[in-house]
Amino acid sequence: MFKYTKKQVQDDVPIWDIYYDGNRIGCLTDFPLDGPHATVRVSVPDGENTAIIERTVDAATVNSCFDRAISAHDALIEDMVNRLVPC
Repeated sequence: MFKYTKKQVQDDVPIWDIYYDGNRIGCLTDFPLDGPHATVRVSVPDGENTAIIERTVDAATVNSCFDRAISAHDALIEDMVNRLVPC
């Protein structure tokens, strides 16, 4: 099973890198007046090119934003699989 983790980039900076199975897939920030926001992305093959699809989420706390980022990334992966494997 793949695992999501977050790692703060520096102790006094409210920025965390988000990882999926050890691969960086986005970041989460919590700046004053903005509150927690996270952006996650997946790479989608598009013919000879690769498209990057992103989704941004927000929440009241860092942990709840991290949970929403996980859900958003899972949804992006599901969308990508549905595009690659027709029903």
